[in-house]
Amino acid sequence: MRPSLRPIPLRASLGLRFALVAVALFALAATTLFFVQRSQRKAFDSLLESETRERSRMLEELVELTGQALRDFTSDYSQWDEMVGFLRQPNREWAAINLDASIKNFKLRGAWVLRVDGSVVYSTAGEAPAPEPPLPLPAPALAALLADPSARPPFVRAGGEILELHLAPIVPSADTTRSSTPLGWLLAARSWDRPLLEKIGELMQGRTALTATQTPPPSAKVHGIVLRHPFRGLSGEIVAHLDCSIEAEELRIAGQQNRVVFWVLAATGVSAVILAIWIPYVTVLRPLRSVSASLSTGNPNLVGSLGGRTDELGLVAQSVQTVFAQQAELQGLLAERTRLGRDLHDGVIQTVYAAGMNLVAARNAIRSRPADAERILEETRAELNASIRELRTFIDQLEPETLPERPLPEAIGAAAHLLQGIRPFNARIELEPDAVAALNPQQRLHILAIAREGLSNSVRHSRAAEIRVALRRYGPHAELVVSDDGANPPAPPTGAKTGRGMENIAARARELGGELTLQTGPQGGFEIRLWFPY
Repeated sequence: MRPSLRPIPLRASLGLRFALVAVALFALAATTLFFVQRSQRKAFDSLLESETRERSRMLEELVELTGQALRDFTSDYSQWDEMVGFLRQPNREWAAINLDASIKNFKLRGAWVLRVDGSVVYSTAGEAPAPEPPLPLPAPALAALLADPSARPPFVRAGGEILELHLAPIVPSADTTRSSTPLGWLLAARSWDRPLLEKIGELMQGRTALTATQTPPPSAKVHGIVLRHPFRGLSGEIVAHLDCSIEAEELRIAGQQNRVVFWVLAATGVSAVILAIWIPYVTVLRPLRSVSASLSTGNPNLVGSLGGRTDELGLVAQSVQTVFAQQAELQGLLAERTRLGRDLHDGVIQTVYAAGMNLVAARNAIRSRPADAERILEETRAELNASIRELRTFIDQLEPETLPERPLPEAIGAAAHLLQGIRPFNARIELEPDAVAALNPQQRLHILAIAREGLSNSVRHSRAAEIRVALRRYGPHAELVVSDDGANPPAPPTGAKTGRGMENIAARARELGGELTLQTGPQGGFEIRLWFPY
């Protein structure tokens, strides 16, 4: 017995495996891109951190260098004998020449010459008519500064400005180590104004601003650096912040290169994955689906496009087409075998069966009715000769019987007359000449075979006294009716097992393209009704 085909489980499907491979490739590409981006991000963060440290160091050095002029002024002018003499005997003309003019050169906000107790001897904001500036520190803060003059120069907020201060003791020029007791103090202040901030911003290649202590730092751009340098007061408190926002060109170039590398890798990876999926799909999976669809539907045209290929799939397609050709040939042989059996059953076998029954009738009448017995034998001989000719046709040409030598009404009448030997009945042969004339040769053969089978069924299976064979034409259609008045039950229901004769009638009806009805006749008995086109 031929084993039944087992459906392939979905887990073993080639399409599912192909989809899993595609998902794995996409996952691998995505993972690779993730780690590439992560590596680039780490490298960029490392570069950003290094650049931030470098720029922060640079900003501290700039702040330190900016205060150098302030320190140079107080250091140079406080260690000077003339300044000692000015402290003991103030001379405005000397101060105007030496102090007022120097304020502008050193870009200071002001300078104050103080006695040891912190009282002001002289103050200047530059050449006249600049007003004398007030002390930038209140008395307690000034006292604290005088108590520890070596402390880091403080920053103070005065009059809306941020001032950087520096204090130096006034000593004679000979005291190079400044180890003697101070004779007074020289205090100078430098303002962190907008021009100074712009100059530092230019050197830092960014934007600088002084912000209050509560102000949050500015947000950094993608490729930017934000630095914050505190300006501290006398007690270490933060007076203001120096904020510097820098858009580093190196970071911008590095970020741009990272993006270019990432998208090139992404495009390359996606393209490689698509090609790795598309090429096997086009060259393997889709042709295999065509082969599968061709085998499942029985349509050899689905693999026609693969026949010209020279690879393994081309050989598979050629094998599939060969299988279909062999299958078609086998089906043709089976159909021919079926048709030969049907024609033998409907023609020769019916005649032989009727001849056998007639011989029985002739044997019974040979003594009492010799004339009837001779007639029956002669009719049987004639029909057997006709059957012999049909058999010769099958043997020589393997073709069904050709056009009957007798006209259709005469052939059907002869078949009915032969069946009289089985059981006497009245045969009504009603064939319209127009209907008979419109039949083609193949249709005549089918009509004759159906009429023979109907007559034989009625004679053998019914107690009918009359059997009627009628053929009428209705325009482009015709109707064949074989009916009897016997006691046969109605036609069997659909799907019920019937004899070979009924199967042959149904097959011939299909070949005629007609509609077959098996039913009880209007007056009882059994009826075969066939409606078919010309």
